[in-house]
Amino acid sequence: MIVQELANYGKAFDHMPLKGQLLQAKSLLTGLVTRYGAFGTVSVIRATLKKRAELRMQFGGTIQRDFPTVPSSGIAELFIMAALYEVLSEREDRDTAYEFVLELFRAIGPGVHASLYDVRHLLKCDGNPYTNFCALNRSFFESSAEKGFYDVEEISETRDVRGGHRWIRAGRPRP
Repeated sequence: MIVQELANYGKAFDHMPLKGQLLQAKSLLTGLVTRYGAFGTVSVIRATLKKRAELRMQFGGTIQRDFPTVPSSGIAELFIMAALYEVLSEREDRDTAYEFVLELFRAIGPGVHASLYDVRHLLKCDGNPYTNFCALNRSFFESSAEKGFYDVEEISETRDVRGGHRWIRAGRPRP
């Protein structure tokens, strides 16, 4: 199999795969239960959902106007994470809330990226796994740029002097 035959090859970052969403939910619940216990977690989730509704009412129109090409799933995650941060910062302090959210992203990252990049199948592709990863990543950013999700200024490949691997640089998300 070649990397171009992977199911995710050439797809834009327009949604998180279901497996990634489940991993996000599991990591979030595990983190909350560990920190606040079962009853505290229910309280935090209720407060987060209420705060999310408030944020949507307050900023929903602005977000849609200023970021019309960002997928709705990305906007939904933005509101949930912002609401969670706000709730936690009200219960504790901003630094503690920030550290918790940062820990959450660190816990979510490996599993979510493994599902997004379909690592099991990527490793079975012919050729160098890193080169294949770069090709898959490039296809994501090119497709996302075509749909307007990212303002990609440049995608270039350069040799890394340490091991001869190729690196891809891409632009920043659209403002």
